[in-house]
Amino acid sequence: MISAINYISEFCDNVTLILRIDDDVVFHPKLVLQNLTSNFEPQASSKTFMYTNAKLKLPSNTLACRLISDFGVWRYKEHPGHFNAVDDTVLPGEDIYPPFCAGFFIAMSGDVPSLLRQHFKSNKPFWMDDRYMGVLQKRAGTTNIDISKLLDFGYRDIDAANLEDLTQQRLLAKHLPGHLKYHLSQLFQYLHLSTIGLRDHFETIEYKKKKRR
Repeated sequence: MISAINYISEFCDNVTLILRIDDDVVFHPKLVLQNLTSNFEPQASSKTFMYTNAKLKLPSNTLACRLISDFGVWRYKEHPGHFNAVDDTVLPGEDIYPPFCAGFFIAMSGDVPSLLRQHFKSNKPFWMDDRYMGVLQKRAGTTNIDISKLLDFGYRDIDAANLEDLTQQRLLAKHLPGHLKYHLSQLFQYLHLSTIGLRDHFETIEYKKKKRR
């Protein structure tokens, strides 16, 4: 993510919206863009904004994602060998990470990368990109919009019900469960169900045309 921030800051300084999406995520580009163009409402006492209606927009210095809060900092000395553990040079003296975005889907206003980049030198990078991003977000004073209700980070298999959530604008993106082979089977299921949905859609249109005649 650090290299992406550097690249965008250097070569894409005129963009207005940036999407960071993992390769194991199914999403609908048109719905994503439609739902990042309207409004949101702030909570009274926080710079964290909860999703309140079907659409939102990204003003300057803003990220929208599945926001994770109150995540503890695990140290090597207490949890030796644990994959989440870090040494004492990471957030020294702190027990909780700043709120950070789940990395599978992040939308940000175009000015965010250059704002985060300003804090690289004073904040030592560590290997967990999403948590390091949270540190940078705190230092840069970004506004973080929680759009968890629009994102499926769970591990449900793709079926007709949650495919409908994607197509009916109830979900913008779905994280695919499992390893690569399983991702492919789930993607095939997504395409299969999408094809059935499109066929039914056009059959319905054709039926309505015949009724009018």
